[in-house]
Amino acid sequence: MLREEEEESMLEDAEDVGVKESVEEENEEDEYAKSRSKEKNVEDSGKQRIRHLMDELVGLSIQLKSINAQINEL
Repeated sequence: MLREEEEESMLEDAEDVGVKESVEEENEEDEYAKSRSKEKNVEDSGKQRIRHLMDELVGLSIQLKSINAQINEL
């Protein structure tokens, strides 16, 4: 009887460890997914900022050409 209880206790402990490991793995996967998402958001915002700066550069370049054309007319 005592032996059966010990075996049952060992099985329950093993199941608890298995469940705990499974939960830990899921948490690690969630954390990894979140970190990848944050990296992607940072990367996307960086690309968006570069596009905005390039648009400004093109606009300023057009203005500079216009100013140079006006100076040449003088």
